[in-house]
Amino acid sequence: MANPDRKYSLTITKPEAYEPGEPEAGLTLTQLADWFKTDKGTIKHNYTQVYERYLNRFGNLLEIGIACGASLKMWRHWISGTVTGLDIRHECAEVCKGYDIGIIIADATEWIPSETYDTIIDDGSHVSADIVKTWAHLWPYVKPGGLYVVEDLRCTHDKAYIESFEFPKPREDFARRHILLWLDKLMQAMDYRQSDIDFIHYHREMILIGKK
Repeated sequence: MANPDRKYSLTITKPEAYEPGEPEAGLTLTQLADWFKTDKGTIKHNYTQVYERYLNRFGNLLEIGIACGASLKMWRHWISGTVTGLDIRHECAEVCKGYDIGIIIADATEWIPSETYDTIIDDGSHVSADIVKTWAHLWPYVKPGGLYVVEDLRCTHDKAYIESFEFPKPREDFARRHILLWLDKLMQAMDYRQSDIDFIHYHREMILIGKK
């Protein structure tokens, strides 16, 4: 059963507004997403239906992009391994208190992990150049058999998102060609058996890259 209070905002709602209480046992991942008001469920993107098919529930998970912490709380109730959130914004250090969730404040393209992960999810800036740079930096920290996910790919060609971006970025960083060239290189490396990538799967607005 989803929390009936569906009012939310990923940018302006204070963290305490995301405390709907303990969900009942046995909820699906989509139901947990709606309970904690993350946009990964039916509130917006429906990513959780894809995650239920791919995700290792017993592994360690790193999510880039904390915002209010709603999706991290969802993961904490679904994943039995460690759950860690990474964000460049210092105010994110105050979210998810008491949830056994690790919070790291750092730039994802510069931070050096102290462990490897079964799943890494990039729900960060959604800027094309950042996506490519973050993957190149963190892919080595995905365990064999693990998964790297990039969400919200629509933002890479959505003019409204690009125009409303909050932080100063060179216009060139938003160019869609960064994503297309990156994917082309990954596919060519796979074709020539020069890659540790097992698969690249595309679902609406998201790419899932599996590691051998």
